[in-house]
Amino acid sequence: MAISDKNTTITVAIDKDTKALLEKYAVEMDLTRSKLARNLIYIALDDFKILKFMGVIRAAKVFRDIMEVLHEKLLGKFGTEDMEEIDNDTMSVIIDTEIKELLDRYSAQVGLPLRIFCRNLVYIGLDEFKLLRKVGAVRLAGAFRQFMESFEAFEIEDFRRRSQPH
Repeated sequence: MAISDKNTTITVAIDKDTKALLEKYAVEMDLTRSKLARNLIYIALDDFKILKFMGVIRAAKVFRDIMEVLHEKLLGKFGTEDMEEIDNDTMSVIIDTEIKELLDRYSAQVGLPLRIFCRNLVYIGLDEFKLLRKVGAVRLAGAFRQFMESFEAFEIEDFRRRSQPH
């Protein structure tokens, strides 16, 4: 399947357990794992924007930098690349090109590779998804989506019947 000019593909580093959880929820929602991950990234990106505006992201980055210095002093130098790759797998996610540019900018601001930054957004989105699932909102959204898809199919079929010569 060709990707439109409005979309691009990113690679997200994700641990195997989360990948399996995404698969489970994707089946539940009748989506592909990639589409569910994209939706979770979009949801969490909104949260990130709010946290960035409030200054929480800057504080978290300073805290992470302090922890890295302490770890280096106490245990010796470590490479962040080694830490990032522990038990990680990857998956491809198709996203809007504009969102990709925003993700690139934000990942650079927080000093994380894009695939790790997107992993973190997926984790945030999964937390929200689990909460919405507990209160039944996910089931309601799935039922609404199925209704809309069947309604659109009905409209298309009705249009075809009306447009055929009698």
